[in-house]
Amino acid sequence: MRIVKVIVGVLVVAALIRAGWWGYQTYLAPVPATTTPTPVDEAIAQIISAEGRIVPVRDAQLAFQSGGVVAEVLVTDGDVVAAGDLLVRLAMAERQAAVDQAQGAVDAARAQRDLLPDDAEQAQKDLADAQVTQAEAALVLAQATLEQAELRAPFAGTITTVDTELGEVASPGLPVVVLADLSQWQVETLDLSEEDVLALHVGQRAEVRLPALEGQVLRGRIARIDLGASQYQGNVTYNVHVDLDSADAPLSWGMTAFVEVDPGQALSAGEAVGAAPTGTRRAPTPTNAASAAQPTAAATATVAPSLTPPSRPATATARVTATPTERIHVVARGENLSKIADLYDVTVNDIVQANGLTSTTIVTGQQLVIP
Repeated sequence: MRIVKVIVGVLVVAALIRAGWWGYQTYLAPVPATTTPTPVDEAIAQIISAEGRIVPVRDAQLAFQSGGVVAEVLVTDGDVVAAGDLLVRLAMAERQAAVDQAQGAVDAARAQRDLLPDDAEQAQKDLADAQVTQAEAALVLAQATLEQAELRAPFAGTITTVDTELGEVASPGLPVVVLADLSQWQVETLDLSEEDVLALHVGQRAEVRLPALEGQVLRGRIARIDLGASQYQGNVTYNVHVDLDSADAPLSWGMTAFVEVDPGQALSAGEAVGAAPTGTRRAPTPTNAASAAQPTAAATATVAPSLTPPSRPATATARVTATPTERIHVVARGENLSKIADLYDVTVNDIVQANGLTSTTIVTGQQLVIP
């Protein structure tokens, strides 16, 4: 009997402990604080950063296809040249002699063919024709070799390096002149990761900061994304080329630059459409169903194209039922409330009130009532 009482007592005590713990957890235990990410935090998390270097929009290392002794160096560092200008010439005496000899062989072969009698056998005529053809081919080769003794500019630009001197022997394929188009600069990224490159596409705006230009922010747009991967400090990276908008900054080839891109930014309709240049990629993005809806006549010119940036949650749901004095506008890439208000000659506050917006943030494909 005593054992039964002990067991019952233990069960009662256990039940009381469990009930007390439940009450503590329900009514007395402190609730851990939860942090809600603010729009600013989300914006900071979305920014993609990469280190890069300043490079000209176009450059080329020029070399001779065949070697020879340098006879003339017609340019020096800093010279501005036009497309087709002669830069360096090799000795041409032997090459010219080869051309003259080949021309003589052509003349002789043609003369031998012309001396054949009219009743000559067809085999003799065919042999004479073959000899003329062979001599003409040798002449073309000699002329091409003569032309290869001259190094000319393939495009207009500035000579940045001349790595040869009069009398030196130029080796085939070894660069002797570096030509660059310094009219526009680019930033070529070095350490952009394979995870971040998927969120980027041609046309996105970028901000560029250079340690050499402290405090100055340059702006540009992504012009090209290399399809092939690179290696940087042991990591797989992709090179992204950003065209800079301003050419007024005192930039030099090879300067260190830091690029920041917001992958959630919107593009204008004119920037989003159009084929990407060869060697570029566009990140796959979902199609916005709202942009596929048929707009009214007043909104036809502002319909967003099918290529959209990564979707972002809308901050407010717009009212889409219009009265006879209202119009529906479908937000296109790059538009904000100020641009839309100017388009319809209304104020930003008019649009905010008509749509019940809680903020001035809008997204591509969102439908707005224009009073």
